[in-house]
Amino acid sequence: MRKVFSIIISGLLISCGGGGGGGTLVQNTPQVTTPTYSYESQLDLNTNGGSPNDVIGRVMTIRYTNDGANYSWLWQTTSGIELTFSQPDVNGVQSLKVDLQHDFRTDENPDRPFLNYESTFSSSEVTQTWSGRNFLFSDFSYDGIRITSIGFIDDAEPASYVSQGMTITNYDCEYFCEDSFLFDGWDLYKRDIWVMVAGDPTKSGDMPSSGSASYNVLGQMVVFGRFANGSYAPYYAQGDGSFSADFSARNLTGSMQWDDVAGCCGTNTDVRKANMTFGSTSFDGTISGVQFSGDVTWGDAYGTGSFSGGFFGPNASDIGGVFNIKTDTDNDDYLFGQGTFTGCKTC
Repeated sequence: MRKVFSIIISGLLISCGGGGGGGTLVQNTPQVTTPTYSYESQLDLNTNGGSPNDVIGRVMTIRYTNDGANYSWLWQTTSGIELTFSQPDVNGVQSLKVDLQHDFRTDENPDRPFLNYESTFSSSEVTQTWSGRNFLFSDFSYDGIRITSIGFIDDAEPASYVSQGMTITNYDCEYFCEDSFLFDGWDLYKRDIWVMVAGDPTKSGDMPSSGSASYNVLGQMVVFGRFANGSYAPYYAQGDGSFSADFSARNLTGSMQWDDVAGCCGTNTDVRKANMTFGSTSFDGTISGVQFSGDVTWGDAYGTGSFSGGFFGPNASDIGGVFNIKTDTDNDDYLFGQGTFTGCKTC
């Protein structure tokens, strides 16, 4: 969107005196209007279609043996996520197309995967989850590849300026993994997990430089790996929490609790696992411009990770981020996860 910035400066006025008169130079005081900014909300996208102005994403690729005993994984930030909302049809049904592309290959590791695929899911698939929130859920297969897409709809804040989503693919490496990524020749399966927050970032001139703000957030994550008792993930979790931004000190802190857990990644994602929790995560980062990044601590020395994200909407009204976590090496559990969070000052 364009930033509208207008400066009005009055001209020089010369008034003539009488007789052989001289003139007096009169200069008006320059008047500067307050900059105004326009933003596109999620409600605008739901009404008109189109693409968010910015997408912040991460992608994690996993190889694991068919008995779940061995895992290998990589994660990276990515700019290869494109979201396109269709215009609603006459019945109000809208689809979201997710184009995903990321290249893990390097000169040193040419056999790492290059990911390139897409999925589309529809607002007709809105499902009420056990945590009492609406989300978009789609689970389907084509050419032997299973794709699960999950996207939150915060129906309490329809005019929010950021949304969050997750897309998970699952397929058999015997047929579909051409790269030899770390477990060459083993009987393997593969998952790729894409997490993203998308919306209209706060304009730099609209970003607070002093004061503080609190945000109520909700999030989702997937957790993979194996537990010390021999059982293994994956699981899907939803969480709640709060973040605090100190715009003067340029820091951001927060915490989330992950007590709503379900199976993953298939149609049982909406079935809660009773009495199961993934505990808490705490966030500690710094603000740079309209974005932020920092460290994540999982529980009490259970694990660590990192997060990144940004502020969205007028005067940093909304917040959104993505993160990765893993258990520490001295922990008997071997788990790793990836997730998202979004929130606002008023929700």
